Amino acid sequence: MINFVSNIHKATQWINNNSTDHYVHISSVQRKPYYEVSGYYIPTLLNYGFREKAMGFAEHLAAVQLNNGAWKPSIVFDVAQIIDGLSEFSNKYSINIERAANWILTKCEDGKFIDPYNGEISDHIYMRLIYCLYKSGIDVKIHTDEMLNVYYNENLFKFTSLSHFYAYGFEGSARLGLDCKKFLEEISRYQYIPEKSGADTYCFTGLSQVALSLFLIGEYDLGMKYLQFVTGFQKDTGGFLGSNGGYFPKEEISWAVKFYMDAFLEGQKLWFKKNITIFPNKLEYGDKDERFIFIKNNVRETDSVLDVGCGKGRYINNLNCNRFACDIADASKYVNAKFQIGSCLRLPHDNNVFDVVFASEVLEHSIFVDNAIKECLRVLKPGGKLLIIDKDDRINFNNLHFGEKWLNFRKLQREYEAEIADIKQFSVPFCTAKINKER
Repeated sequence: MINFVSNIHKATQWINNNSTDHYVHISSVQRKPYYEVSGYYIPTLLNYGFREKAMGFAEHLAAVQLNNGAWKPSIVFDVAQIIDGLSEFSNKYSINIERAANWILTKCEDGKFIDPYNGEISDHIYMRLIYCLYKSGIDVKIHTDEMLNVYYNENLFKFTSLSHFYAYGFEGSARLGLDCKKFLEEISRYQYIPEKSGADTYCFTGLSQVALSLFLIGEYDLGMKYLQFVTGFQKDTGGFLGSNGGYFPKEEISWAVKFYMDAFLEGQKLWFKKNITIFPNKLEYGDKDERFIFIKNNVRETDSVLDVGCGKGRYINNLNCNRFACDIADASKYVNAKFQIGSCLRLPHDNNVFDVVFASEVLEHSIFVDNAIKECLRVLKPGGKLLIIDKDDRINFNNLHFGEKWLNFRKLQREYEAEIADIKQFSVPFCTAKINKER
C-alpha cells in the first residue's frame, strides 16, 4: 500500500505555489482567482490544519461578495461552493451566507435551477449544491426538499457525463445521507470509472471524487483502490492534469488537488472508524506504564485535560481530573470523558480552554506535525502544557501504515524548546515531549 505522506505534502506544495493568501488560482496555466474553488478549498485547508490560509480565503470572499449576494461569475453552483467554505465560519459570515443562499433561491423555480450551461454540464452537480444549502444553516428545507424531488431520481445514478460532474452527484448524495447503492452499482461496472462512458481516458478529479464518495459511504477497499490508482497520475509538482483525454489535458487544475486531499482524509477517517475495536483499552504495563506515568505526573486534579486521539480511552479513563477526549472516529462508548469527534489537525474546541493537552501515538498520523502542534497549542490556556508521546524516527522503519510518519523529537526540542525523554519499555524507540505554552 502507498504511504501517501509524501504525496499529500507535494499536493500541499502545489497549493502554496498556485494560490495567494486570498484565493487559489484556476490552474497552473490560468493564474487567476477562482472564487468557486477557493470556497470549497476552505474546509480542506481547515481539515489539514492550515487555519490561517482558510481564514484568508474566507475573509477575501466575504469582501468581494456582490450587493445581490452572489459572486462573479454569478452562477448558482459556484455561489453554493462559496457557501460551503463560509459555513465553516458561520458565526462570522452568517449575513454573507444568508444573502448568498437567498440569491440562489431566486434562481430556482419549483425546485429546478435555470441552466446557465446550455446542457454542457449535467444535472448531477446540483446534488452538491443542495448539500451546500443544507450545510449553510439557513432554514431552506422546504426549498431543498423540492430540489431533491427534481434531481434525486433514476437519471442521477446513470453515468452519462464527465466523471467529474457525475461524482458531484455521488458525493452530494453521500454527504446528504441518501441511499447511494445505485451509484455503487454503476461504478462497479468499471475497473476504474473512465473520463466519459466508453472512453479509455480518465478525468483525475473524477477518480479522486469517486474515492472520496466511496469512503463517505463506508466502502473502504474500493475507495482505497481508486485512491492508489489516481496517485499514480500525480505530477512531480504535486498537481494533477484535468485528464489524459479531453478535460484540461494540459493544465494542472486546482480542484483536482482539493478532491485528492479530501479523499485521503476520508479514507484515513474510515480506516480508524472501522478498526477502532483493535485498539487497546488497557495500559500495557498497568500503573508502571511509562507513557501513563509521564501524563499523570503532569496532571493535577483541578486541571481540564484533553486526550487528543483518545482511542478507547486507556489514558484519560485512568486520570483524576476534568476529563475531555476527542478522536477521528466515534469512541464515545469507550471513554469516560466529555467526548467529541475531531482530529489533532482540527480540534472541536475554542481557543485557550485546557490546562493540559496530550496526544499519545497520534501525531504520527497527522501528516503535518507542526500544524497538529499548533492546533493543540491553540486550545491550551496560556501557561498550559502539551504532552506528546510517540515513536521517534531515529530508526528507519519501512513498514509504516498509510499516512504514518514517526516524529523527529530533536526537531521538537530545537523548534519548540520541548523537554524530551526516552521511554525504555518498548522495542521501538518511544519518546516523550513536553511543550509549555507561553503565558
